Amino acid sequence: MMDALILAGGRGTRLKGLWDGPKCLVPVGGVSLLERLLTKLVPLRPEFVALATGDWREEVMEFALAHQYPFKWVDVPDLMGRGRKRGTATAVRRAVLQGAVSAPLLVLNGDTLPMYDLASLIAYHEARKGAWATAAVRRDVLAWRDVYAGACVLSEAALDEICADDRTYDFPAHLIGAYRYVVPGFLDVGTPDGFQRAKEWRDE
Repeated sequence: MMDALILAGGRGTRLKGLWDGPKCLVPVGGVSLLERLLTKLVPLRPEFVALATGDWREEVMEFALAHQYPFKWVDVPDLMGRGRKRGTATAVRRAVLQGAVSAPLLVLNGDTLPMYDLASLIAYHEARKGAWATAAVRRDVLAWRDVYAGACVLSEAALDEICADDRTYDFPAHLIGAYRYVVPGFLDVGTPDGFQRAKEWRDE
């Protein structure tokens, strides 16, 4: 059984004028992204699902608590206050140090819809005994690089390193040496282009 952490504290500054609210509640084909993420978690049977919330904490938690899911909620609010530099690594550290989650840990971006099977990502990680971390990536052949696809599995060693390093604000920086699980794609609703794609989304 694996805990899950959804990074749902994004302010949505790139969506100014398009969306006034938390990015995780952007509708994707008429269904909020957060609801789609939580639905993807149900078959994984996590015992705890932590929501790392920020400025939109009340709106995010109100939405989450209004729906019935077979796991326990853990709210990890941003306690740093405005004006302090924040980031995804900060949120992961906060969740672990508060005892909200433990390893192995599935971390999902709250503004990204995986267009791939999360169970396969977890199985790929577990098949590599002693794996430090496994990151889902989309292979960009034209740019000769891999693009982080909004999901990863972190081992206890990875969480220990993230917690010990309070200078790194975005945890994908810790994934440089991680195993890479290549996926077909993902939808990032945090950009104007992604927001438009979310509005036009059609479930297959």
